[in-house]
Amino acid sequence: MSLLVAFAWIALAVFVVASLVRTWRLAKAPLHIRWELYPVPHEAGRAHYGGSYFEEVDWWTKKRPHDNVGMIKYMLQEIFLQKGVHENNKALWLSTLVMHTGLYLLTAAVALVLFFGLVGAAAPAMMGAVSMGGTAARWLLTLLLGLGGLLSLAGAVGLLVRRSVDRGMALFTTFEHRFNLLLICALSALGLAVVLTRSVAELHQFAAAMLAGNPGRAVVSPLAAAYLVLGGLFALYLPFTHMIHFMAKYFAYHDVRWGDTPNVRGSKIESQIKAQLGYKPTWAAAHVGADGQKTWVDLAVSKVPGNDEATDA
Repeated sequence: MSLLVAFAWIALAVFVVASLVRTWRLAKAPLHIRWELYPVPHEAGRAHYGGSYFEEVDWWTKKRPHDNVGMIKYMLQEIFLQKGVHENNKALWLSTLVMHTGLYLLTAAVALVLFFGLVGAAAPAMMGAVSMGGTAARWLLTLLLGLGGLLSLAGAVGLLVRRSVDRGMALFTTFEHRFNLLLICALSALGLAVVLTRSVAELHQFAAAMLAGNPGRAVVSPLAAAYLVLGGLFALYLPFTHMIHFMAKYFAYHDVRWGDTPNVRGSKIESQIKAQLGYKPTWAAAHVGADGQKTWVDLAVSKVPGNDEATDA
């Protein structure tokens, strides 16, 4: 089982590093174009009717109150109730909610396995009290894996069916969409099989051996091994797909949808804009004239190619 332990470490390392790199790249992305869409949840006292600090006279001279409670409340609804899907695509909402709830439970199960594995590796004497040797902990993991697998499987199947029977969605459904859902189905089904065959304790034993650096003790059944391999492949694959939206959503909401920080003289935003005006775009559209040699400033003050009526700005 030493190869399986090595594979598990590689999968975990790639997942963590790739996720952090992609998150860092998102954080360092160029300044977005402001959406100016309201309501914005962090607008204290105004979010309920879609207002903003622009209502204030001389707003640029005043401190802007920030409602962290309103923002957190909205994010919790988005994460656990799929608020955005419910508001914009109710046909997808139930399956989306069920699948994501299942995935959250499976994530909690993985965290629990690693935690108890760490306890077992660091303090073997505590195994019977707090690790998977304890009945309560074993039943908790069984519940998380079983219910999580059932919900994620049902939700993924529902989304596959909807993307197949809904002609409008089928037109925009790619191979990647179907592959991702099928992968989730397979992982969930294997997890259910592990639960039904009472192989859950083997996952803890594997994690304890893995974290203790003792691969010789990582002995699992073929079914549990298959589950670990598929889980590792999923971890290797996930950071390089659009499923990374579990991290990207933070930036989509806080920096794009809710980004309302004003651009004032001497601010960080002003310096970002100045830097971005020096970018040299390479757009294919001929009418823009973005050949990779001209900056945005050059393009903004030049004539539009092919338009004799255009004048210098």
